[in-house]
Amino acid sequence: MTEDLRAELRRYAAWYWDQQDLPQELRDPAFEWQVQPPAGEFNPFGEALTLFSRIYSGRLRSLDPVTPYTLLNLLADDPQVMARFRTYTTTGLLDTTVEDGDVHCRHGEALVEALLAPASDPVMGLDDALVSEGAASIATVGLRLGVMPPLVNPFPDPPPPPLPDLPAEIQDADRAMKEAEEIFRRWLEALRQRHFCLYQYDQWWDDGVSGFDCDDFAEFLGRFLRWHVQRHAPGQPILEPRILQMRKGYGISGHAVTLIFLGDYYWIIDPNTGLRRGPFHRYLEWPPDANFIADRYWPGSGYEFGYPMHYPADWRPFYEDAPWHSDPSQRERILPELPPGIPPDSVLP
Repeated sequence: MTEDLRAELRRYAAWYWDQQDLPQELRDPAFEWQVQPPAGEFNPFGEALTLFSRIYSGRLRSLDPVTPYTLLNLLADDPQVMARFRTYTTTGLLDTTVEDGDVHCRHGEALVEALLAPASDPVMGLDDALVSEGAASIATVGLRLGVMPPLVNPFPDPPPPPLPDLPAEIQDADRAMKEAEEIFRRWLEALRQRHFCLYQYDQWWDDGVSGFDCDDFAEFLGRFLRWHVQRHAPGQPILEPRILQMRKGYGISGHAVTLIFLGDYYWIIDPNTGLRRGPFHRYLEWPPDANFIADRYWPGSGYEFGYPMHYPADWRPFYEDAPWHSDPSQRERILPELPPGIPPDSVLP
């Protein structure tokens, strides 16, 4: 990455955070790039995500197979970490003290790695650093470890034990979910005939409201499945809808699908195509195979599960748009379109 592009990314970050501090109706929808970033899979916050994932690794559970807790979760939960992240993305400055504990230690380790890296290293780098006597405080500018793919388990998994028979209640839930998916698909096809902007990233309704994209429909389908199963397969544990994303590492472009947890089992369903897999055992058949979705959209692309791999239905990474139901204009558009007998609370938090 050139110095001009890195300076442009800091200018972009300053604009982005300023926009986030404004009410939705006052935000400027476009940033005017003076230095064009690379085409394709590129996240302007990639270097920051990599560095902060390293220094805050003691507070993360990125490898947890069922309930991962990634840096994006931490940024949403801890205002102090978010403030530090915003400062780094706009200025390159990162400062820690011994009071930060293991975060300070990992900051120092990253500084040493950058100092020892050859000047020609295209990934690691450092612009400036100030270390107090005894390393009680460390301030770095432009410290970077590059952009790495999501964390993977470095240890091979042992052979899985034999799978148990599929419980009758899971079979009942699976039948109810298939019924709900068919209702959803018929509704979606009818809706698409009237509104062109569904699943279009850069398309808008006539009144300027952004069209639904894949994460909105992944959430929408997940909530509808939960509502339907509770009514047509009673006695089940509460179905947990989540959003599963396909990307390259920290890349922004990709696709989101519906992930359903129910008891010890899970399903993956693509609302856009109706493609589904499951039920799989939540602990004995995890992680799922990414290829059945990735190869359908991007054959040979190398797309894998994104970062984070999955997250709660009503939550979004900070660089994603807010959920559709947080926008009153979207609610006014979509809720009257629901099929007869399907109440609004079937798809709302």
